[in-house]
Order: sequence, then structure tokens, then C-alpha cells
Amino acid sequence: MALLLACVGLYGITAYMVISRTREIGIRKALGAQQNHVIRLVLRQTFQLVVAGVVMGVPIAVASSSLVSTLLIWSTSGGG
Repeated sequence: MALLLACVGLYGITAYMVISRTREIGIRKALGAQQNHVIRLVLRQTFQLVVAGVVMGVPIAVASSSLVSTLLIWSTSGGG
């Protein structure tokens, strides 16, 4: 479920980036840019977002999972 939500969010952000850069993409095409170059530009930006999300998300997930496991052990041992 989390992967599906991440994919939908990534799609939304990519669609927004493309819509906000429609004029720039049009100018690039008018000046002779090939379609694969424009697609590569969009994919590169999307890949940068994915890498940034993984770099920030994995440490946060590891830290939060150890915190939650500590809290579960504490609550089951009668610590509260």
C-alpha cells in the first residue's frame, strides 16, 4: 500500500513539473530538441526526486522502526 501511494505521489509531482514547464518544453522542441532529450530531462528530474526520497526515507524508517519496537517491548513488559 505504501509503494502504491508513493507511486501515485511521484506521478502527481512529475505531472505537475511537466505542466509547469510546458512552455519551456515547447520552446526546446521548437528550437530542435529531440523528443528523447525532453523525456530524458523529465526522467532525470523524477529520478532525482526518487533518490532524495530514498536517502531521506530509509534512515527515518529505520529509526522509527527501532523506536516503535522499543516502545512495544516497553509496553508489553508492564512499563506503563
